[in-house]
Order: sequence, then structure tokens, then C-alpha cells
Amino acid sequence: MSARASVDADLWAEATAHLFERPEQVGFFLARYDASDRTFHLTAWRGLGDEELAHRSRYHVEIADDAKTEAIKWATREHAVLVEAHSHGRRGDPEFSGSDLAGFGDWVPHVRWRLRGAPYAAIVVAGDALDALAWIDDDTPEQIEAFEITHTLVPSGDTLGSIARREARRADG
Repeated sequence: MSARASVDADLWAEATAHLFERPEQVGFFLARYDASDRTFHLTAWRGLGDEELAHRSRYHVEIADDAKTEAIKWATREHAVLVEAHSHGRRGDPEFSGSDLAGFGDWVPHVRWRLRGAPYAAIVVAGDALDALAWIDDDTPEQIEAFEITHTLVPSGDTLGSIARREARRADG
């Protein structure tokens, strides 16, 4: 079974608004990982500011150690897994660069060790396209085969409210 990811459209819009401010923007999602269907369910977003970066150019970004530590603490507090996301800009290629892949070589084993073997995933976006990798069973990346962006509607609750008001009027009258 292949790895998958899902995210609510509003959360995705929040993340991409940050990611597309300029190339090499970066942030982290928290996710709930469901091993039964190998899906990362993205639940929260935190975009990183300039002060949380050790280096940024048009073609490379490096997250400061303090920001990495904070991301790991965030995931630990929330009993979640981390999913990194960064942008290659609105017109770039949705492919992890050589420097991205080299960075994963040190970072992924470290973050998975700190999060007690939890899976990790990374997303790169460019325009309307993306690529995504997951490290689930070991420190070897695998392709995330499907990335589902959903729209969640919250029911109004009007019906149960009306029933409660009717029952209250009956009880009073």
C-alpha cells in the first residue's frame, strides 16, 4: 500500500499563502499518521519567519537549529508527526533539489529518533504542483502517491437547537 496525505482546503490555503510569499519559504505541518491506510492527515500549520532561518537564498533554505528544536517540541506536545513543507516559488519545479535531499540525510534520522521512530514527510510546492516524500518504516524515502485536499463543512447545529428550544417551551408552558 502506498503512502498518502490529506489536508483540509482551508489549512492548505493558509500554508500556501505563506509558502508562496517568495521561493524557499518553509514551515511545518503537524499530522496524525494512520498506519492502517498509511495516510498523513495534516492538522495544523506553522510557517517559519526569517528569524527562524539560518540561511536563505533564491535556491536554498536552511532552518535554524532553534526552529528545528521548537518544531520537534511542538510535535511532541501534540502527540503528532511532523511534515515539512517548502516552496520553489510559483514558477519553479516541484522537485526536491540536490541540497534538499542532502539535508534529509542528516535531518530525517535525527527527527525520527527524537520523535521515537515516528514517520516523517516532506512536501515541495511550485505553482499548482507538488512532490512529497515519506519516511515511514526506516530512513529510506518513499513516494507519497496521493495528496488529497478536502473541504470540510461544519454542520450548523440548527436542528438540534430548534428541538431543544421547542422542548424548553413545552416544559415552560
